[in-house]
Amino acid sequence: MSPLRRPPWLAHAPVAVLLFAVVLGFQIKGDAYLAEFGSHPDEAAHYVTGLVVRDYLAAGLPGNPVTFAERYYDYYPKVALGNWPPGFYAIQALWTLPFSTGRMSMMLLMATLTSATALVVWRGAERDLGWQAALFGAALFTAFGLIQQYASMVMTEIPVALFSTLAMLSFGRWMDHQRARDSMLFGLLASMAIMTKGSGFAIALVPPLAILFTRRWHLLTRLNLAYAAVIVIVLAGPWTWKFRDVARAGWEQPTMTLDYTLRGLAYFPAGLLRSASIIITLFGVTGVAWSLSGAWRNEG
Repeated sequence: MSPLRRPPWLAHAPVAVLLFAVVLGFQIKGDAYLAEFGSHPDEAAHYVTGLVVRDYLAAGLPGNPVTFAERYYDYYPKVALGNWPPGFYAIQALWTLPFSTGRMSMMLLMATLTSATALVVWRGAERDLGWQAALFGAALFTAFGLIQQYASMVMTEIPVALFSTLAMLSFGRWMDHQRARDSMLFGLLASMAIMTKGSGFAIALVPPLAILFTRRWHLLTRLNLAYAAVIVIVLAGPWTWKFRDVARAGWEQPTMTLDYTLRGLAYFPAGLLRSASIIITLFGVTGVAWSLSGAWRNEG
């Protein structure tokens, strides 16, 4: 390799370090390293369930995992595997096996996941906007109120955002080139999001909406588009089906209704405005309008 040619990851390292430092600064400002695992009603359950998976692996897979979890629950009644898929707990275990299970270690994990998501935002925007504007957008992402909140808690929202963003970018590459590998990668990343939290199923809306907004109807004839659906069914389908009743118990209401949907349509835009402020919301609305206008002009 030529000494003047740097590997891609090395070229991104300064931006990654900068974004990590920004996230770390927001965490410190918010006293994330001094708090308990109680900032959200679900946080303690996520932390303890991650410990279950970690201790089961550290013990060398000692027998039936359900029995192991039940014994764990007798001492720490916060085990919630089944209420949520295992993806986030696998990430926690992979982190805490070489590192500590303490508060500082967990917050550094969340800082790593958040800054990784911001780096993906930067890379996704860099091609169209240039690295300076993309970096501003990534920094704005880390400053978003909800991002600061969830970066300081052991919760599933940040890894879901990471896998969902990567999945959407993979689908964008598939739209550009219609390669089977991009469709398969989209299916894999979508499965990872779903196996982190059920809200990852929202990614199912990406293909129809993207094709609708770009009016590239011919993409519907590409057979390798089905690869993604098959991968999701194989990887995320069995767990989702087996624990469907357990997961539904944690919903605000047991079934989806028109009334709940209408309340959600009013609640979420208002919540976004409260969290983002008017200025950032205007940035977002402008960005959406700009992106849609480019899509209608078939600019990718």
